[in-house]
Amino acid sequence: MKTIRHHFFMVCMLLLAINTNAQNTVGTLTYNDGTFEGYNLLYPLNQGNIYLINNCGQIVNQWTDESDSIIPGSAAYLLEDGRLLRCNSFGFTANPIFPAGGAADVIEIRDWDNSLLWSFTLSNDTARLHHDVTMLPNGNILMLVWDLKTTEEAIQAGRDPATIGQEAIWADRIIEVEPIGTDDYNIVWEWQIWDHLIQDFDETKDNYGVIAEHPELVNINYHDGTGDADWLHTNSLDYNTFNSQIILSAPSLGEIWIIDHTTSTEEAATHAGGWSGKGGDLMFRWGNPETYGAGTPDDKKLFFQHDVRIMDLELTGDPNYGKIMVFNNRNGGGTYSSVHIINPLFDGCTWNFVSNADGMFFPDDFDWSYSYDPPTQMYSNILSSAQRLSNGNTLICSGFQGWMFEITPDEEVVWEYKNPFIVGNPVDQGTSSSFPGISSVFQLKRYSPSYPAFEGRDLEEGDYIEGNPNPIAPCGGIGINDITESNCHIYPNPTSQYLHINNQDELIQDIVIYHLNGTIIHEAKPNSTNYQLAIQQWATGVYYVRINNNRLQKILIH
Repeated sequence: MKTIRHHFFMVCMLLLAINTNAQNTVGTLTYNDGTFEGYNLLYPLNQGNIYLINNCGQIVNQWTDESDSIIPGSAAYLLEDGRLLRCNSFGFTANPIFPAGGAADVIEIRDWDNSLLWSFTLSNDTARLHHDVTMLPNGNILMLVWDLKTTEEAIQAGRDPATIGQEAIWADRIIEVEPIGTDDYNIVWEWQIWDHLIQDFDETKDNYGVIAEHPELVNINYHDGTGDADWLHTNSLDYNTFNSQIILSAPSLGEIWIIDHTTSTEEAATHAGGWSGKGGDLMFRWGNPETYGAGTPDDKKLFFQHDVRIMDLELTGDPNYGKIMVFNNRNGGGTYSSVHIINPLFDGCTWNFVSNADGMFFPDDFDWSYSYDPPTQMYSNILSSAQRLSNGNTLICSGFQGWMFEITPDEEVVWEYKNPFIVGNPVDQGTSSSFPGISSVFQLKRYSPSYPAFEGRDLEEGDYIEGNPNPIAPCGGIGINDITESNCHIYPNPTSQYLHINNQDELIQDIVIYHLNGTIIHEAKPNSTNYQLAIQQWATGVYYVRINNNRLQKILIH
């Protein structure tokens, strides 16, 4: 006969197994105390739908793609008035002149109910939208554009012809677009990197100079060695409302850039004007000082970074407000990823950023850093995002892995989610979650319940994205950590022979019993206040009983 001590040991071991929440493979994997409550804007790659999901993974709103083609997802943002700002694409290779990841041919604004309010398209033989957008306080939209520069233009700008390749050069441009009506617009401001170049390769060209003496300019011959036309691959765009500054990520150079937006378009094409007095030159650059002759390879801090953001969302009282957060993709020669906060030194008197005696911009190092334990478990060579939440937690999206999680200041993982799409199609719960590259996500953003967009909205919990969802999902501890207090008695517990169910309040109309992995083991409709079930042949383990579709209660069968 098994002893009471043996039964107690079995209960302890099985309860430990419950707390791992290992029964889910996609969707919400972990949801513990300390999670920042809110709604997550999820835009998986290789499909066109955008989902607003709660922390359980249930859909509370959805913006459905209306086209017949598969449209890769990239950036999307929920605006304070409930509208959605999104990037669409005809497909990475749809434009043969600019066949690259991050293409965003169409920028749309849709209302909460998915009605199209405004649309802007730019994809032709000389230019293509890409990667990211940001809405300005005045309602205008900043957009990233690839501009084609011919081989002749690149050589005239001092580029080494041996590094041009067959596709010439793509130069980045930022345009500020004023939406008009449903499909009209004005371009009210623009900035071009082509106006702010320097080189020391060809002394016959006008932009020839000493690179170390001009940190405000970009060396057209500094690149990652691939010779790709997309030599900068600018992949994120953000705006500092307080300082009227634009922040950019130039991952192929391993740099963060900041430029002045108080300039006119004419000033932005020069080296003077605006509050900074620098025109459209770089006010700040950080991550790889070797690009401007102020450091060595050992000084490089950023490695093909993504999602460079000003920390301003709901954080005005936070000591990190105004700092920069970044996802650092390719650390350790491409073995692990990390997340960092950077605190630039800005002089409000001169309206410029401060550099040290060696010409490198402050800070000397990261203000805060995080890597997973072990570090190599979080590695995304492309994509990805990071967001500091207003309770001090950090939301991280390891995009290539399709893996999202939230950590506390003590680096405890309190929420975890796996993208339930494979190549743009939702999969059933239980499908292997080890499919990096085909279940990727560009970024994930969370909005608090107090976010103005949700005022007066129907946020009723809907379906899960994944098929065959697990009813024992780790959602707020339901059915995982607590036995429901009610007048329904299930006994004995633990048990090995029979299970008795007695409900004093009402007839038992429905009984469903699940295994820990979510599989339905038994169903019945007794229409009685009492029910008895023989379970001698059931495997030892933890099971859950749901009575009349109420909350789950757990039992141990030994």
